[in-house]
Amino acid sequence: MSDVEGLRHTFRPQRITTLFVGESPPHSGKFFYKRDSLLYHKMKEAFGDDTNFLSEFRAKGFFLDDLVLYPINHIKDESERDKHRRQGVSSLARRMKDYRPDAVVVLMCAIEPMVVDAIREAGLSCLPPYVLPLPRPEHQERFKTEIGKIIPKLPVAKSSDSDTQMESPMKKSQQFLAKLDLPTEDNHALKPSGKRFPDGGQWRFEIPSVEGPRVFREVLAAAKELQVPVHRVSQGSGIMLLTRKEISEMARIGRDQRIEVCLFIGPRATFEAGGQAASAAGKVIGLQHRGADQLVYAIEDVRRACDLGIRSVLPADLGLIWVLNEMKKKGELPKNLVIKSSVTLPAANPATAKLFERAGVNTLNIPTDLSPAQVGALRQAVDIPIDLYIEVPDNFGGFVRYYEMMNLIRVAAPIYLKFGLRNAPDIYPCGRHLEDLAVNMGRERVHRARIALDLLAEYAPEAKMSPLGSKDLGIPVV
Repeated sequence: MSDVEGLRHTFRPQRITTLFVGESPPHSGKFFYKRDSLLYHKMKEAFGDDTNFLSEFRAKGFFLDDLVLYPINHIKDESERDKHRRQGVSSLARRMKDYRPDAVVVLMCAIEPMVVDAIREAGLSCLPPYVLPLPRPEHQERFKTEIGKIIPKLPVAKSSDSDTQMESPMKKSQQFLAKLDLPTEDNHALKPSGKRFPDGGQWRFEIPSVEGPRVFREVLAAAKELQVPVHRVSQGSGIMLLTRKEISEMARIGRDQRIEVCLFIGPRATFEAGGQAASAAGKVIGLQHRGADQLVYAIEDVRRACDLGIRSVLPADLGLIWVLNEMKKKGELPKNLVIKSSVTLPAANPATAKLFERAGVNTLNIPTDLSPAQVGALRQAVDIPIDLYIEVPDNFGGFVRYYEMMNLIRVAAPIYLKFGLRNAPDIYPCGRHLEDLAVNMGRERVHRARIALDLLAEYAPEAKMSPLGSKDLGIPVV
């Protein structure tokens, strides 16, 4: 649901008596329900210039929908524009079946045939529509005269049909969110995301906890054996716990295989000489950086990785994310550096997701337990890819969500599907003492990805995988 559709939804009456149908939301960004479009001003004038026009419009059971739910009024080629109008008929018909209005008013003569077709398809043929010209300057007098004749004839909601003459406090809150380009409710209808990766794909695979070159090579060997696509690998122990040789080797492997290599930033509260992160309530500090010195150490970790060819990092501190993005703008860090927020710093709602996007996050980790409807709401707020565990490590909930993948891709594309392991130890920070275990866990993650691939082939064959090696990936530069 776009911000326009979210705002429109907040003004939907409980019972729609009269449905007004326009061509599309204006390309200018203005909109009837934003109170700033030409149609709004002329309709308000026609209805008596009431200060609370939209509230009264809604209370009467009146509702404005559009034939096409995206802007087409800027298209100059009439045949192309007509094509979009025709494509909108079935969608409008489905909505009309839900609305069941008592009257229909068409707000543009050119779309009358399409609206009539939609009425017929919706099984509402008993409703011949009223037709008005769009109130462009050359048609404003005609519009004023004709709507003046129509208004007295329109069915109006009875007081029992109308939920309230005044907007409830919740409605006002929803409308304010819509003005901020935020969804006003979760995506309960599981409406599909129209957003995609730049290459047109809907989903990618990420193998996490690839803790060094040996684990990386074993993951690639398992991927080859099981024919599993790998778009990104990520590491959790931190850049500072890898030697320059190990970082360089991981960068070379990633470059050769055209796979993004994302390394966690080493310094973090749980590694520092402080007690809060280990306390029961103090764990809320997560893996953030305490004080200015630790922030400097974190920046140095990123510089070190970038100097060795890495082009994707995993911070867990919003302030650091902002600093790294500023450094990218100033040329202090590569402009193509991918900043992937950590699951220990998850964006749990649309407003937080938008804040992270504005701070410079390029790919967004979200809580492991959000429902598809909640994930869909976050997707409506941001354009950047979402990262979500399909199998969740025990210390983040241990959920196993393979049969939810189809709905998650539907509502959240573009999305990275990540494969943690339930019933497996936390290996951070890793090293030679745990390397055999990390290898076995890495290979099993690929096995889990194979299971996911089989399920997607069976239940969502239409879901489009992003091609391997795409240009927007943080593939190392060596």
